[in-house]
Amino acid sequence: MGVRLVAKGVDAESVATEYAAPVRRGLEAVHFLNTSLTKAARNFAPGKAQSKVVGAPVPQAAYLSCKGTVNLIETA
Repeated sequence: MGVRLVAKGVDAESVATEYAAPVRRGLEAVHFLNTSLTKAARNFAPGKAQSKVVGAPVPQAAYLSCKGTVNLIETA
């Protein structure tokens, strides 16, 4: 048995260190690909390696614009 806390109207992406995905078996990466390259490169999957930015992807308000194998987020 557990307790689930829901905070409405809070932007957790800016302060979160991990993300508890609904399905975790085999989970390797969770990325929020909006607003900044720093946030896009951060892997929010618990206990998994961080990612790195390759090239110059362009962050937008709701997505990250990448170009093939030139601009990307590289995972472990």
